[in-house]
Amino acid sequence: RKENISSPNPSGESGYTPEREEERNSLSGKLQYLGVDSNIIQWVRLLKSRYPDFPIEKAISDMEQSNFQLTKENYLYPLIKNYIAKYNAEHGTEERARQQEEILRTRRKTLELLGVPVKDQQEILQLASVAPLVLDTALKETWGNKKIKSPTMFLLSRMRRAVPA
Repeated sequence: RKENISSPNPSGESGYTPEREEERNSLSGKLQYLGVDSNIIQWVRLLKSRYPDFPIEKAISDMEQSNFQLTKENYLYPLIKNYIAKYNAEHGTEERARQQEEILRTRRKTLELLGVPVKDQQEILQLASVAPLVLDTALKETWGNKKIKSPTMFLLSRMRRAVPA
């Protein structure tokens, strides 16, 4: 097979295209070139969008300038893992807060459906912040129980007994 010597191929590779050169110069392309796992590259994209100061480009540059004495295992991955931990800590906190708000809304709605006045709802929910399982159990017990004539008094009684003043 005879190759055309005059064809431009600045990279020295067959199949050179400007798009491939641009891809290699992009962050994802650089990471792929360094052999970084595609799952980690997805994390890097997420972290870069979430934290604009995420110093991944500087880390890659440091690796290149060290003639690769700094490696992805001893330099790049620890940086990425630290940012993943930071993201998980923040995201986990947000998720827990969202879940707590949802639980509070559900309890408040249940109290409304049982006909508990707003003033008493506040006290019950305040006591529930100390003893949430007591309230959940009492709500289940109250719901649909025809023997309980005053759900408000029943719930207040249960919560006050569970939480010492």
